[in-house]
Amino acid sequence: MTLPAGWPQALARLLFAQLFFVSAWNKAFVDPFARLAGRLGQKGFPFPEFVAAVDIGFEFAVATLMLIGWKTRCAAWGMLGFCVIAGLLFHDFWNTPQAQMYGQTTQLLKNLSTAGGLIYVILYGAGPWSLDERLKKAEPVTSPE
Repeated sequence: MTLPAGWPQALARLLFAQLFFVSAWNKAFVDPFARLAGRLGQKGFPFPEFVAAVDIGFEFAVATLMLIGWKTRCAAWGMLGFCVIAGLLFHDFWNTPQAQMYGQTTQLLKNLSTAGGLIYVILYGAGPWSLDERLKKAEPVTSPE
């Protein structure tokens, strides 16, 4: 059985998107918003409630872009930056008690591994099952004069 071309890239985009959708959803509706703002304040962020709202909006936005495959490389860059910065700031295992070190190390490595996967998206694009590809095919071809 031969699978249609493009499904691996679409599946990868879906998996990246679900990670950010679930994270944003939990921050907005499951985990108290004040807890996120409190953690941001503890890390020294100014206006932690505003930063928390921007964080949630950003995660929803990049997840949506990744899912539909529009401006995919930009979304991947944003996700990559988010993963690295959030990993280093919030999963700093070197500053945690011994009992939390394993869990925080695992979370940091998860963020860095996700960033590694996003590098592939940045390099190779969204794939044929994406808005990026549809729009590229719809652009008129101009010949040089």
